[in-house]
Amino acid sequence: MGRIDMELWTPFIKQWEEAASACLSPDEFAELIGVHVNTLRSRQIALRNRGIMLPLLAGQRGPQPNRGKAKKVEKPEVVGTATNRVAKMFEATVIYVM
Repeated sequence: MGRIDMELWTPFIKQWEEAASACLSPDEFAELIGVHVNTLRSRQIALRNRGIMLPLLAGQRGPQPNRGKAKKVEKPEVVGTATNRVAKMFEATVIYVM
């Protein structure tokens, strides 16, 4: 973090640590410092992305490793393309007309 960032984030980090030691929930802490809960969470995520892990507040679960990512679905192997399958169903027949 740059110097300006440290000056902005340091008071918030100290407040967060005090709230965690007092077992406050995110809602209570947000009300105490006068911000919305989503602002509080976005600050926590921004600091986590910068490598600063804040202690969890009461009721928080921590980062989820695969949150928001869809599970990979196994697709069955396709033997041939659709046109090959249709062609195999209707084999060519030759009809001789006399």
